[in-house]
Amino acid sequence: MVPGFATLQEKPDAGEDEVAVWSGDAWELRPDFRGHEYWLDDGSHHAITLIGVELPEGALDQKPPIARDVQHAAALARVNQEHARYLGC
Repeated sequence: MVPGFATLQEKPDAGEDEVAVWSGDAWELRPDFRGHEYWLDDGSHHAITLIGVELPEGALDQKPPIARDVQHAAALARVNQEHARYLGC
């Protein structure tokens, strides 16, 4: 006797970043990047939580550095804000 929701078919060996999933008729190997965190070029952070979701092309393993001109503009904006606050504007 085979219990409900069970199979006698042997599960295939999954490779790195793969998992065997029962499709109802047979085992399928699907990508498994669950728990993997990545960043895109725009600096947005993402985490994979579902089986079958693959890393997008261009995914980075660490946050990309902020461009020097963007850092400069942010620093100048902070200086201008402090200056305006000091002058009471």
